[in-house]
Amino acid sequence: MTTTNLKIKLPFGLKNNDLVHISEVKKGLECNCVCSACNHPLIARKGDKNQHHFAHYRTKECEHALESALHLAAKKILESEKRIRLPRVTIEKWDYEVSEEKVISFDEVRLETRLDSIIPDVIVYAKGRPLIIEIAVTHFTEKAKLQKIRSMNISTLEISLNQISKNIPYEELKDVIIQSTDTKKWIYNVRKENIINEIHELSEKKKVVQRGFALHVDNCPMHAREWHGKSYANLSSDCFNCEYLFDTISPINEYEYDYSPIEILCLGNSKEHAFIHKLLKRI
Repeated sequence: MTTTNLKIKLPFGLKNNDLVHISEVKKGLECNCVCSACNHPLIARKGDKNQHHFAHYRTKECEHALESALHLAAKKILESEKRIRLPRVTIEKWDYEVSEEKVISFDEVRLETRLDSIIPDVIVYAKGRPLIIEIAVTHFTEKAKLQKIRSMNISTLEISLNQISKNIPYEELKDVIIQSTDTKKWIYNVRKENIINEIHELSEKKKVVQRGFALHVDNCPMHAREWHGKSYANLSSDCFNCEYLFDTISPINEYEYDYSPIEILCLGNSKEHAFIHKLLKRI
């Protein structure tokens, strides 16, 4: 069931199959609009005291009306503008920039078109390459859908509209969809994934060993500590503060409450590799 708050005023309606803002129509039933979700007639409430909005005429408010209207508005904006500003793509641990913030133009836009086993909100093509754009109002991209996106290896951007003013003018919504990057995030990026795979190939899996109350990693390439001529590291005070720690691997067990890492991915033995130097911004 949707979580849309029915007290939120509906700013958009459909008139002759075109999305219109409440400011663009006459008041009352003269607006000649219907709900984009249920197709029921709307009345334009444009009095002097309350916020102008659409309401369903002689029936209860449709629980999907707001989400449907914002979805449709965002998709139509992308379809008509054929461009979008993309946010930066980074490897967060080192703030390594994979791709800078930039504006791209589309050669083609497809709305709600099946792609293998999923139906993305929007698929755009720029220089022949596909980009999936998901519009999130009350529901965000589900794990199962994301797994399918990953298997198709298509970069995917999510635009979140759950925090914007629900009475936002159409021109301001257009700016949010096209120009702003505050509401956008990459949920999958092919270039970033390729770099992460390269880092994985250069990483070495090292077991985490419990000794008493301490967690150790033996054969530390940075020689953080030594015991009888053998190097090791303390997981919490050495590894977690080391720039060459790429990731940790914890057991997957929904009934287990101790998620202490059982392995780490260490780049210490690859520290002289040119790519690692570049990753750490040393060349």
